[in-house]
Amino acid sequence: MTYQGLIDGIMMAGSDDWLWDDSRAIWTFKPDLNITLRENYKMDNGEYQRFHEEWATKFPDPKAYRTEFELWYASSFVKSYLFVYVDGCRASLPCPESPTKLTVTTEQLAIANVVNGHLAHYPNYITRFEVRD
Repeated sequence: MTYQGLIDGIMMAGSDDWLWDDSRAIWTFKPDLNITLRENYKMDNGEYQRFHEEWATKFPDPKAYRTEFELWYASSFVKSYLFVYVDGCRASLPCPESPTKLTVTTEQLAIANVVNGHLAHYPNYITRFEVRD
């Protein structure tokens, strides 16, 4: 498996291509069980780390929390993606290019589609972003 092959496979996959274990916060790629996404919660003094950028707090519930999703191949860490739980943890969105330029990459969007694939209301959140390659 090459790095680019791994990224390309994830970007072409749909949410049905993943097994989700909620209690462990791990997504396993069905076509290659060596590929996993693992959530790594960010904590401050035992509390989930708050996130205060305006784009993340302009929801009915203004609470937002920082998290990371880590991409692993077998026992090898590949990379991490910074995400934010928004609207009182109703969806997890990728961190955009800047606090005022709400642009995400197609790779970030692919990860967002995986980790939110089970949420019927997810499209209402992700449409706030512009997507670039």
